[in-house]
Amino acid sequence: AKVLTSREGKFTSRALFPFDSPRRFEFYELRLSPRSEEQADPHAPGTIENLVVSAGSVEIQAENERYVLEAGDAIVFHADVPHAYRNLGERDAVMYLVMTYVESMG
Repeated sequence: AKVLTSREGKFTSRALFPFDSPRRFEFYELRLSPRSEEQADPHAPGTIENLVVSAGSVEIQAENERYVLEAGDAIVFHADVPHAYRNLGERDAVMYLVMTYVESMG
């Protein structure tokens, strides 16, 4: 799978199951360097993120809500708002993300 890396090289995203037309979701492995942050722009209206932390300690911010997650924790949140991932620890954080899109009405 293709790995996308942030400009600073502190965040990587690997699409394990990329979006295609019959499938309305994507499945990613995310890695975030120690003490770093990745800001995400809002996705299409109705987009939901289901995220599981596999290693490390991360803070997820969606709009004005903040959630601290440890390895084994999971969260579901609306991703059609600005959101961010922060690694709170001293080692790489590893997360698995399923992004679900609303069915198109057209």
